Amino acid sequence: MKPKAAAPSPAALVPEGIDEAALMGDLRALVRSARERIAAAAYATQTLLCWHIGKRLAREHLQGGRAAYGKQILVTVSRELTADHGRGFSYAELARMIQFAEAFPSEAIVVTLSQQLSWSHSAARRCAATPKASSREPTNSMRILTNSRR
Repeated sequence: MKPKAAAPSPAALVPEGIDEAALMGDLRALVRSARERIAAAAYATQTLLCWHIGKRLAREHLQGGRAAYGKQILVTVSRELTADHGRGFSYAELARMIQFAEAFPSEAIVVTLSQQLSWSHSAARRCAATPKASSREPTNSMRILTNSRR
């Protein structure tokens, strides 16, 4: 039986004249860049999703002074979406989505914003970006919900 030959060292496999460190640096940069683009796309999609949820809840269920119904629908939506999709749909989070949709009524603005900031950044900065929020006046939908809790 023939003895096994020792495996060649990694350095022996690299053809002469190739800068292995530069190659690895370039490959790492490609992976890092792709991951950053994936994260940016995910953040933009999440921000737009939260805006659409907030817009839908504000438009369909919280307008018209139906405070008790508005509060109950948020409790129900929170419970159902959390069961279906996991965390991120608490009552407080849904209320922030509504505030976000009311602070930025134009989808075009949200699309532009979502390409620059994640949902958590957008939610945190929405108050500073709108005169209504910066004057500490609650939005119509949030006023309805707050009054229903008293």
